[in-house]
Amino acid sequence: MEVKIINDNSQTAYMEFGSATPTGTYNGGTLDSSTTIAIAANGTVTGVDLTQFESGRLLFSLGSPLSSVDNTNFQNGSGPDSLLRWDKVELSLYPASDTVDQSVADLSATDFFGLEFNVEAINNGTVVGNPLTWNESPIQAFTDLAATATHGPGGTISPYVVVTGTNGLYVPALNENVLRIIAPSTVPPSAESDFTSPQDYINYVQSNGITTEVAGTYSRKGTTLPTETQTYDFTATIPNTGPQKGDLLLIGGGSLVGTGHTIDIAATNVASAIISTDPTYTVDGVAADIGQNDVYAAAVTDILGGFNLGFVGSSAINPNSGSAYDATSTASWYSPQLTAADAFSYAQPSQPTFYNQYAAEVSALGDAYGFPFTDLLSGPQLDVTNADTLVITVGADNSAPCFIEGTLITTSSGEHPVERLEIGTTIPTVIGGQNAPIIWIGHRTVDCRRHKNPKSVWPVRIRRHAFGPNRPHADLVLSPDHAVFVEGVLIPVRYLIDGASIVQEQVEKVIYYHVELDRHDVLLAHGLPVETFLDTGNRGAFANGGPVVQAHPDFNSLRWEAAGCAPLVVTGEILEHVRAGLRGAEWRGDLDSGQQRNVRASPVVERDPSSVRKKGGVVRRRRTR
Repeated sequence: MEVKIINDNSQTAYMEFGSATPTGTYNGGTLDSSTTIAIAANGTVTGVDLTQFESGRLLFSLGSPLSSVDNTNFQNGSGPDSLLRWDKVELSLYPASDTVDQSVADLSATDFFGLEFNVEAINNGTVVGNPLTWNESPIQAFTDLAATATHGPGGTISPYVVVTGTNGLYVPALNENVLRIIAPSTVPPSAESDFTSPQDYINYVQSNGITTEVAGTYSRKGTTLPTETQTYDFTATIPNTGPQKGDLLLIGGGSLVGTGHTIDIAATNVASAIISTDPTYTVDGVAADIGQNDVYAAAVTDILGGFNLGFVGSSAINPNSGSAYDATSTASWYSPQLTAADAFSYAQPSQPTFYNQYAAEVSALGDAYGFPFTDLLSGPQLDVTNADTLVITVGADNSAPCFIEGTLITTSSGEHPVERLEIGTTIPTVIGGQNAPIIWIGHRTVDCRRHKNPKSVWPVRIRRHAFGPNRPHADLVLSPDHAVFVEGVLIPVRYLIDGASIVQEQVEKVIYYHVELDRHDVLLAHGLPVETFLDTGNRGAFANGGPVVQAHPDFNSLRWEAAGCAPLVVTGEILEHVRAGLRGAEWRGDLDSGQQRNVRASPVVERDPSSVRKKGGVVRRRRTR
């Protein structure tokens, strides 16, 4: 199978092989785990002929290749790759002569602060199946999650995220106290205590003598089994008496391993096993591990997934069979794959602690979320068994907050429309407190009708007086991620949309401009403090930014590793305080008519950003260049 790689970034991307040794060639040379393939900025690489890659990863990084494909984790803050932006596409590719049923590409391990991918399977020039896509804005994903996080200790969102520096977890390229969406299986065991224990669920299954048939087909090679399709059938129980009381037992076997086998997860490990899906267990009294990736692990994954999804002991109707979940085997739970709507609260409508509440919320954000058992549902997998070409596009990772044509920018000689500004014109800056020269002006016409995600580029209108008298002095229209400087922090305007004072407008086309000074700062647009352009390798999004213009510039995906002039806030008390201070239509009417109400001070405060403290939200220090 040919692997074609497209790099939509304005810097070189690199691909390497991890977790398994590839079989194939690149431009006639033999592939191995040390092969690094460079994909030029806005370029395409062909000539990769992959014939076998069993449970491996295609690792991508921006700017520099990974120095060690075996050490790409989020816990190594001092590692040589700690400042790189990287991510991966998982691939299980078997040769056509193999007896394995299916070869698949998978995006389930992509991270919220990782790269964007689009993966297509091609056969004789025709797209096969639905392409895999992961392009959820990291900040939007976190904000969506924070808005629904009600089940954590104290009503907080702490179980979902890791704050760098608090427990040693590290986000590549950020090197700061930022947040990352996680699953318990990706963090040390101590993090499991942050998740609601499934012990009540375990007790319910045990006390009611519930048994579950665990059946299915497995095709992956394990440490003790050949690569061959095999069936398995076990009966899962949690005994109420006897020497194995409280253990999770699976008794049965498979077409290759034979019958009469016992898988045993000890009672003391069952709760953590359900949460992490990475337990220790025994097979016929001999220690085993789910990392063996064999048929026993497949059966263990099925039952643990059933607990997380609420299927075990559920009387809800399984849409695959028309019967209750507790009357059907796991084979009908997961084949054909269900949707998330058929799991979690649907399966346990009257017992909300009998499923993984965190996974239920995170699964609503997209296909890539880090809870591995949710792949048993409609997982982010693409069948590439019959594909002759796999096309992987590494999406542009850009941040391009912009003004629309006609926006009045305050210069040293007064206000002027943004499209009439010139390089060298000086701008009074809010944070720097000086007249800084313009060094670049970007412009681009965006056809929103043809954009992959139109909402991400539709402009946002800030009504006159939204932040107080003459702040702004006329309606100001910005791109969704253009940050407003308020309360001493930068807040992307889309987080302030309230449908009244600040609204998003659906348009067919829009011309966007942005102004770059010699360093990132804040200027006045229609009298409102907003950020200037920050070059994070995104000039390709603009018509005059370089030799290649991106077909669909992504003005929605913020580069968190960017050097900035003030903290960035996307949730928490500061954000809510600013939203509460926005002026509605009645305020604007009074101000326009000259009436004066007892209006409290505008929340727009031009204070020293170093005085801002974290107040329960996502606050990040953006370094000044």
